[in-house]
Amino acid sequence: MDEPQEEKFSGQLLSEARKKRRLRYKRLSTELNIPEKYLQALEEENYGVMPGGDPYIKGYLRAYAKKLGIDPDFIIERYSENLKNKQITPSVQSAKDEYMFIKSKKYILAVGIFFLFSLFIYLSPSCS
Repeated sequence: MDEPQEEKFSGQLLSEARKKRRLRYKRLSTELNIPEKYLQALEEENYGVMPGGDPYIKGYLRAYAKKLGIDPDFIIERYSENLKNKQITPSVQSAKDEYMFIKSKKYILAVGIFFLFSLFIYLSPSCS
């Protein structure tokens, strides 16, 4: 027998609505401009992988719920109650890790460009 809607968590409701409409993460990700891994995290209520903390999570939940035809305020309410009951706080650490990863990629790219430019100048025939 199905649980009443009030007893289900926000992730369960999102997952059931997505499956009922036979929508895939890839399509939803494109339409909502939310990475697939974050849509999966919302359904699994794995908020630690979400960047930006509570405001971003609520924004993603709101957009996802609207897309699936669920009342966004109800989903946000379920999310808030779940956090309160489980004493979970969304992690901001993952956002910091993502920032550092991007920063390191930019550094490596800059060093590579500098190296190639230096090599080009060294190997080019002199103009004299």
